Amino acid sequence: MLQAMRLVSRDQFSESIRTRLLQVSEKVGGRVGLYVERELPPKNHPPEPLFLQPDIPPRRAYGPGPDPIRPDAGKPAEVGSEGIVAQLVSELCLEFPKKFVNHPGPDQLRKKKKPINNLILVTDLIGSGERAERYLDAFWSVCSVKSWWSGRISNGLSFGVVGYSATPAGRKRVKSHRLSPDVLIVAECPTIDTSFDEKQAREIKDICTKYAPSSGPIGALGFQNTGALIAFAHGAPNNVPRILYSFSNSWTPLFARRKTSATRTDFDEQLDPEEVVAPAKPRFFPGSRIRLSLYWPMSTKN
Repeated sequence: MLQAMRLVSRDQFSESIRTRLLQVSEKVGGRVGLYVERELPPKNHPPEPLFLQPDIPPRRAYGPGPDPIRPDAGKPAEVGSEGIVAQLVSELCLEFPKKFVNHPGPDQLRKKKKPINNLILVTDLIGSGERAERYLDAFWSVCSVKSWWSGRISNGLSFGVVGYSATPAGRKRVKSHRLSPDVLIVAECPTIDTSFDEKQAREIKDICTKYAPSSGPIGALGFQNTGALIAFAHGAPNNVPRILYSFSNSWTPLFARRKTSATRTDFDEQLDPEEVVAPAKPRFFPGSRIRLSLYWPMSTKN
C-alpha cells in the first residue's frame, strides 16, 4: 500500500497548480475568478449561499466575495490545506491582475468593462468530491448566479475546478454537478481499489480495518471510505486510510494527525508522463510519481 502511494512535494504541488491555472486563463476570454475550496457551513445541511442576497424578491446578490479561509469555530487556530492554496491564489492574482481576480463577489462579477467569465474552484484533492460539490451548491444557491447561468450562452459564464489530483469517483461526482464544471487535474489519485487487484485490495482493507482506531466519525478507509493513497507536503487528506494518521493501542501512524512534517523531506519526485491526466487539446505540466523511502514506524522502498 505504501509503495502505491503518491507523495507530492511542495514545489511540485505549487508549480503544477500554477501551470494549470495559467493554461485556463489562456483559453478563456475575459478574466478568471479564483476561489479556494474549503468547508462551508452549516455542517450536515445544505451550504449557505456563497454571496449575500436579500430574503425577499428581487433577490439580487450584493457585496464582496467569500473569505478564502475561515477556520472552524471550534478550532479557530487551525487552518487546513486551504491556507496553502489561498497563498498560491493570492500570488497569482497579484502577479497577473489582468488575468485573475481573487474571490470576486457579485458587484465585481457584474462589471462589463473587465468581465470575469470563468469561475474556478482551486483545491489540492478531489477525494470523495463532497466538499467541491458543496462549494458549487453554494454558488447555485445564489439567485443571481442562477440568472447568470441561464444566460451563459450570451455572457460566456463557465465554471471549473482545478486540483492536483482526483479519485475517479470524486471527479465523476463533481463533473456531474448542474453547473457543468470543467475538472482539470495533474494526475489521478491512486486508491486501494484502483491500485490493486480484488484479492490484494481486500487484504489491505482488512489490515486497515484491523489496526484503525475503533471510534471516530470517519471510517477505517478514510472519509466516505475513499481509500485514497496520496499525501502532500502540507498534510495528508482525511480520505486516506485512518491507520496512516490515527493512533491506536497497537498502531503508530506514519502521518500522525495528518501531518507530514516529519517525513516530507524524504518525498522524492520522479516524473512519469504516462500518469499525467491530459485534456484533448492543451498540453499539461508533467505529473509525478513519487518514490517512497520512509522509515516510521515501518520500512519500505521501491
